[in-house]
Amino acid sequence: MEAVITGVVDEYRIFRKHKELFILIACILCFLLGLPCVMQNGAYVLNLFDYQSGGVSLLFLGFFETVTLAWIYGTDRFSLDIEKMIGRRPGVWWWLCWRFFSPAIMAGIFLFSIYQWGGVSYNDYKYPPWAEFFGWVLALSSMLFIPGIAIWQLYKTPGTFMEVSVLELMEGLIPESYYVVAAQNTIAMYRLHCKVHVFRPIGNAIKLLTALATLIDPLKL
Repeated sequence: MEAVITGVVDEYRIFRKHKELFILIACILCFLLGLPCVMQNGAYVLNLFDYQSGGVSLLFLGFFETVTLAWIYGTDRFSLDIEKMIGRRPGVWWWLCWRFFSPAIMAGIFLFSIYQWGGVSYNDYKYPPWAEFFGWVLALSSMLFIPGIAIWQLYKTPGTFMEVSVLELMEGLIPESYYVVAAQNTIAMYRLHCKVHVFRPIGNAIKLLTALATLIDPLKL
């Protein structure tokens, strides 16, 4: 609960001014949503929530989180962050798990679960189609955010699909500090480039004058 509240408060500044009120509303909503789970048939509701929100949807989200961490943010940056916290980098085993083993295992379990899907049941009770539909709506409510946000980012970015730059698409994935460092490095390289081109004619002139002086000095002697 604290993780959700902290994430929302940090993302939207309007809730920072009324954090206590927001926490109260969130607790009341969670209390009301939890009431059906403690009633006479609450075990069936709880099982549906647990089955759909803790199964394929978690594997789906975990797969994309691992891919984002290992292949977009980068294992080298992540290892550097860990080194700053504990003083040493993780071993090669962790590097292999993040990049290859974990995504492959989660993708395999996810596809195998979809292939063997036989519906939701509780003991000998088979859930009706409307309950199955509600369960899939519950599962897709978190899964569809990944392609949905990606499509929204593509839509609001100026230009055609082929013209959209990679940096604009990665804006929400790479920390801002890396953009600042990259911008500073780009500015430094540009200034160095300008200095080279500005002072190159001066350097060439000095070399020419030095060569002429070398030729003139013997004549004076």
